[in-house]
Amino acid sequence: MPGITPDFSRAGERPASYRLKLNPRKAPPIAVTQVPVDTAELSALATHFRVDRLTVLNQGGWGNGDVFLGERGDQKVVIKTYRRKPRLMRWIGRYLLSREGRAYRVLAGIEGVPELLSCPDRSSLALQYVPGEKINNKALAEHGHQILSSLRALVETMHSRGVYHMDLRNQGNILVDRSHRATILDFASAVIIRRRGRLSRAIARLCRRFDLYGLSKWEARCRVSA
Repeated sequence: MPGITPDFSRAGERPASYRLKLNPRKAPPIAVTQVPVDTAELSALATHFRVDRLTVLNQGGWGNGDVFLGERGDQKVVIKTYRRKPRLMRWIGRYLLSREGRAYRVLAGIEGVPELLSCPDRSSLALQYVPGEKINNKALAEHGHQILSSLRALVETMHSRGVYHMDLRNQGNILVDRSHRATILDFASAVIIRRRGRLSRAIARLCRRFDLYGLSKWEARCRVSA
């Protein structure tokens, strides 16, 4: 594992090692090395997932799955998998994917939520490919009202089915298409509450507040960009 590299970018600043000694309570950062996906491995994964070609969309860290774009003819599919992770993380990933898959099934048919196409294996999900770009300040400045209106409506519909995303502040979890409509991605952190009862209602209210808090970030960005 690579060591700590002192930062001498600012003149007169003491080395990082010296600063760490002055502040012993702060642990040094841990670098997590990612193993790049080589051509041979991509080819093997493409064969496993029965697609003609695989492109890396996001190589997840140790605790996140890898995301690939699979192509077969004119068809495109997004594949999220933990197959390349160490055994312990694959086991955890299977649990996370089972939760995520359940959320997609509960939300099936809702425009703005990708369709769950299949589960190629216990460590992978295949999802509908949705073209678009991550929500950003430029899009909010130009089409903020349309984007946020569709996002609010989508969140309300999602909540009406008892699904709470819990990570709407993450820019990578919201896509905007050419029609300025929002799509919500990645339900690995989602909470599903389908039971009735005082405790379930209390938890649902807390989860709803958390999602609305995430939504407020983009509403504030929209006001600043306007």
